[in-house]
Amino acid sequence: MMNLKFSDAAAALFTSPLPEGLKKNQLDYNITFQFVVSKVQELVSPVYSPLFATGQDTFWQLVFGPPNETDSDFCDLFLTAIPSAEESLSVSNWEKRGKLTAQVYLMNHATQVSIVRKEFRTNGYSVNGTWLGFKKLWKKVQLEGDKIIIGVQFKDTPDAIEQKSILNLPWNHIPQNLIDVWEEHLTNAQTADVKFSIEGKTIYGHSDILAKRSRYFWDLLRPVVHHDQNDEDDVLSVSKLVINENTEILSSPNNPQFIEITDYDFATFNEFIRFIYTDQVSFENATPLSLYEIAEKYNLADLSNRAKVEICQMVTLENATPLLFERAYKYLELKNYLVKFIVENFKDIRETKEFKAILGNSAEYPKFAELMAEIFGMLGPSDRP
Repeated sequence: MMNLKFSDAAAALFTSPLPEGLKKNQLDYNITFQFVVSKVQELVSPVYSPLFATGQDTFWQLVFGPPNETDSDFCDLFLTAIPSAEESLSVSNWEKRGKLTAQVYLMNHATQVSIVRKEFRTNGYSVNGTWLGFKKLWKKVQLEGDKIIIGVQFKDTPDAIEQKSILNLPWNHIPQNLIDVWEEHLTNAQTADVKFSIEGKTIYGHSDILAKRSRYFWDLLRPVVHHDQNDEDDVLSVSKLVINENTEILSSPNNPQFIEITDYDFATFNEFIRFIYTDQVSFENATPLSLYEIAEKYNLADLSNRAKVEICQMVTLENATPLLFERAYKYLELKNYLVKFIVENFKDIRETKEFKAILGNSAEYPKFAELMAEIFGMLGPSDRP
């Protein structure tokens, strides 16, 4: 049994899982999780169950209650997927979860009799949809008392449900104090041996950290070495660093390497460097697309994947075509995702002012003809304009 800690608010609503939280039937490989929700009649917004799991790194959570105060007479019930590290970086449907069938249910706490049960396949979860379930599944006035049991039963084949202990919760394991230390190290000018100049401001760096985190910086900051022909031991010695084709800067602890950045704004480059040091990123400080572009240039795959997921989550009918035609067409994964999204929603997208503006100014978009040909080639005859 996992020891789960949750907030006082959650503790006031949920008791321990019933009867032992986890039931397994070794014959049909069913697995059930259920919880008691208290003070149901007082609910005016959703409440969340503790986390539970069907396998290593496959975590879930039940969400139950009214969607808001205005609609407080009815309760929704959703099964939420808590993405693993691998899933959070994928823009495709999460295949591992898709092998299951889930049946969510409500049960009378006093009589242990089912009130309602609904079943669905779990193959629709992705970064663009982590919730599946049912709106207005149940009306609160139907309950006598103020407690109800919510639950979910997973059903499928032996290989879909891992019959083993669950050891790790899917949290970010980097302690905040360690993140703070690395951020302080980033801004420490005394230990820096690299200076980035951008928009009249300076960002400090350390060549050993930059080189180990990015292949681009490895190639950029790697010292040119030569063999000392007069040394019998053939010792390698540092001569100089080549910053670009026209500039050579001597390598010295007292002479930090100076690099001017002209192709990105300060906010984007600063967030990029912060990610290199802390493995943390804020998409409030810089746009996901700008961070994706800089991550691609500097060969930082982790940041690229996180930004890609963020971009795909923010795609709408209105911004899909500007994203594709203005910048995203340069990157195959983004291009393919956006083309697919546009094709699937073309009837609505072609009516947007953004799409019509692109049609009216097609000469401004270098890949207009090529992209439109690809989109039309994927549309059915009845969908083409």
